[in-house]
Amino acid sequence: MWRVKSAKVLSNDYLALHRTKNSFRDALVAPLSKEGMAPYDVYFQIFAHLPSWVSGLMSLRNRLVKKMGFDVGVEVFEKNKVRHLHVGDKVGFMEVVILNNQEMIGMSEDRHMQFYMSIRVQEGQVTLSTMVNLKTWVGRVYMAIITPFHWFIARTVIHRAVDKKRI
Repeated sequence: MWRVKSAKVLSNDYLALHRTKNSFRDALVAPLSKEGMAPYDVYFQIFAHLPSWVSGLMSLRNRLVKKMGFDVGVEVFEKNKVRHLHVGDKVGFMEVVILNNQEMIGMSEDRHMQFYMSIRVQEGQVTLSTMVNLKTWVGRVYMAIITPFHWFIARTVIHRAVDKKRI
C-alpha cells in the first residue's frame, strides 16, 4: 500500500514567496517511523538510496540535457556532513538556502530553470515539496516532458524509504 500522498501546496511558505508565473509546484507527504529525524537526515535516507533504475534514468537525463545548458550536478552524499550542515553548503546538486530543525530548503539554478526542494518534518510526517521556476521555453518543454516521470519517481523513492523504515 502506498503511504506517500499528494499534499496541499502551501501558499505562504518560502517556495510560494519565490514562485514565478511560469512554474511547477507539488508536494508529497509521508509518515515518519523514526522520531527526531532532522530534515537533512530524511533527505539523505531518501535520495542516497536510489534504485539503480532511477540512477540510470538520471544518468541518461544528464547526458541528454547537458548540451542544452541544464545543470547536471552530480549527487554526492557524505553522511558525515549531517551534523555539520550550514546554509550555503552544497547537498547533492543543491545549495542549502534554509536550514532549521523543521525544514531544509535547497536550490539549484541554470539558464533554463530555478529548482527548489523543501523537506519539512513535523507531527510525525515529512512533506517534500518541489518548485521549478521555468525561465525559458526550453525549460517549459523539458518540464512538460519530465513531469510524468517526476510524479512516479518521487513517489517511488519516498515510498521505498518509508517501506524500508529509513525514515
